[in-house]
Amino acid sequence: MAERNARPRLVAAILSLGGGGAERVLARLLRELRPAFDVSLVVLERGGVYEEELERAGVPVELVPKEGNKLRFLRRLRKAILDRKPDVVLSFLFYTDIAVALALLGAGVPLVLAVRNNYRAEFAGARHAAAKRFLLKFACRRRNVRAVTSISETVAEMVREDFRPKAPVVAIPNGLDVEALERDMRQPLSPEDDALFDGQTVVACGRLAPQKNYPLLIRAFAHGGPFARKARLLILGTGALEPELKKLAEELGASDRVSFLGFRPNPHALVSKATVFVLSSDFEGSPNALAEALFTNGCCVSADCPTGPSELIDDGVDGLLVPPGDEEALSRAIETLLSDPVLRAKLSEAARRRATANTFRETTVIPYERLLRA
Repeated sequence: MAERNARPRLVAAILSLGGGGAERVLARLLRELRPAFDVSLVVLERGGVYEEELERAGVPVELVPKEGNKLRFLRRLRKAILDRKPDVVLSFLFYTDIAVALALLGAGVPLVLAVRNNYRAEFAGARHAAAKRFLLKFACRRRNVRAVTSISETVAEMVREDFRPKAPVVAIPNGLDVEALERDMRQPLSPEDDALFDGQTVVACGRLAPQKNYPLLIRAFAHGGPFARKARLLILGTGALEPELKKLAEELGASDRVSFLGFRPNPHALVSKATVFVLSSDFEGSPNALAEALFTNGCCVSADCPTGPSELIDDGVDGLLVPPGDEEALSRAIETLLSDPVLRAKLSEAARRRATANTFRETTVIPYERLLRA
């Protein structure tokens, strides 16, 4: 254990530091926790856009490869964590939660788990779904678990109902770094990017993965009304589905109006210039991209999917919610906002006011710091 009066030693763990929302939140959280904790991070896959950022901030990052024999992997993970003599371990995302809980069996190290997504939807139809659910329940019910955090109140209730952990389940949403978002919004665009905003634009941001249901968005946009037919759809993100999505846009005759812009370290400068932001997901935990867009753009349409969007948007007050998977409703909502500047201004003002109250330090850092110090 840490010496008296020394900073507590915190070891965090995550699958990778790729470009997803959870990875970005953890990187930011660890930087913010450094004054209070001696922080280090273990990753199970090398690379990721936030790795260098963390190392520049003084957070050591160690790779523990998950390939090969699973028992040997768990032994390596156990050694990597215990060699740092942690006072507390923080695990992000269900795969890492399971791996860390198994690796630390019998070690007695306090563990805080973070369930960052709607695991019911994520496991539905997945390979070995029953085994994954069983192992996540096993992880959540370990005696050394100090707390299980969730991204939203809805996910917290799921964890309580499904797993009945001995430790408290605490919803800790993703707060916003308003000052950083404002700086990002002011960053100038390249001439090529700036040219994308000559007319009205619809923007979406997130991994090109099935969960995000980009085919629905592309169809809703391609089949839209007269305003949508004159607009451009910008999709920010990377993923295995990119060739398939590009083919769909071409088949729908919309490839000249749909642009795939890849991963951008600063998506906010682009999102802030768009006419409308859209989230078309089938499920979420609590979508970072939507929470940030409510501040940076303010004119947002979201699928009212489980879970998260309805905790961020009051339909018709500071955004629009549509039934998940409903192409016609999504298309109508996009057309409504493109065609109605008065409504856009009203929603934008209300959304920005609500988002400004949701700061990262007050909403995210302080609750985590309290749990990790408990």
